[in-house]
Amino acid sequence: MDKGELKAKTRKSFMHLIIPVISIFLICLVYRFLTDMKEWESLAFVPAFLKEQFKTIVFCSGSRNSPKSFPVSVPALGIPWFCVVLFCSRTLLDTLHLYLDEIKLMLVSCVLSVAGVFIGKFVWLPFSFDVVLAVIPFLYIALYFRKINVSEKPLFKFVVAFVIWIVIFFVIFYMKDDYLQLAPRKYPMYPLCYIGAFFGTWMLSELSVLLCNLSISRPIVYLGKYSMYMLIVHSLDSTLFAKLWIVNKSEYVNCIMRLLVDTILFLLLKKCIDFWKITKLKSANITQ
Repeated sequence: MDKGELKAKTRKSFMHLIIPVISIFLICLVYRFLTDMKEWESLAFVPAFLKEQFKTIVFCSGSRNSPKSFPVSVPALGIPWFCVVLFCSRTLLDTLHLYLDEIKLMLVSCVLSVAGVFIGKFVWLPFSFDVVLAVIPFLYIALYFRKINVSEKPLFKFVVAFVIWIVIFFVIFYMKDDYLQLAPRKYPMYPLCYIGAFFGTWMLSELSVLLCNLSISRPIVYLGKYSMYMLIVHSLDSTLFAKLWIVNKSEYVNCIMRLLVDTILFLLLKKCIDFWKITKLKSANITQ
């Protein structure tokens, strides 16, 4: 990859990850503003409201549980925080890949990860950059994981990966009564929890291959292919569609209701995006 390819890849990643985050944030911002204004029946809340929203977009955090040593309370951005971290970490790793050979890239990835885990214990950086550093090894491993043929002997590899993952998970849970959680910066028995996460990912990859052989998996494959769109819809559940959690006294009914609404909105969003792409393509052809 040269600098031109990196620039094009970064721009594409920005469009697919950051633009949805900004869109979701603005939609939720307007909704919260209107809700708070209705509650206060005046504009007295505006300074504090804007201050909170500013901290939200600056830190892009996935959790409100900021460390006790941190001087300010960090409001959570919600689900889209993951997209910000993914964009920053991919861009950082791709940039490093331009200037470092494989051995140096591996060593630097490990050092950055240790730094991110350590920093996250004391302070949360803007744009969740401590997590960006912490997850670099996952993306580094992903560069080579793509070369693994998951379709070859999937059942055997699934069983092996599952056994290793479950053993590591229970060892960590028994010793620390916790498990790996990136949003609240929990890395129990690091780096063992990372090894467990890798085998957990491998296990799910092999399981996906096994499920793809079943006809009932087609809807799941379709949703997985467009999971980012589903994520965008799901991220609005805590604001615009929060009442879906209390439609019925039964949490199971509420869950089914929420799934139905999310799926319908996802399909509508997908249709709108497809229509926009077709219109854009036709416009480009006419121009040429």
